[in-house]
Amino acid sequence: MFDKKLELIKVKNFVEINYAPDEVASQCMKIYHHFCSEFSGRSHDEIMRLIAMDMGDEFDLGKDETLKILEFLIDQN
Repeated sequence: MFDKKLELIKVKNFVEINYAPDEVASQCMKIYHHFCSEFSGRSHDEIMRLIAMDMGDEFDLGKDETLKILEFLIDQN
């Protein structure tokens, strides 16, 4: 079973150990694909910011900002 909060926690743990923006974007896209109807308002905007990081260096967020967004998304669940 795919649990949104658990999957977001896994991404957060990955970021804390080995931050790679493209991998974060890929993992977030998988989460969004499974739970798109559960993201709305600000949580939708924030997951989209993480997904966009695979579109080029200008879209990459720093590790601290990425962790902050992931913590927000985890707290929303």
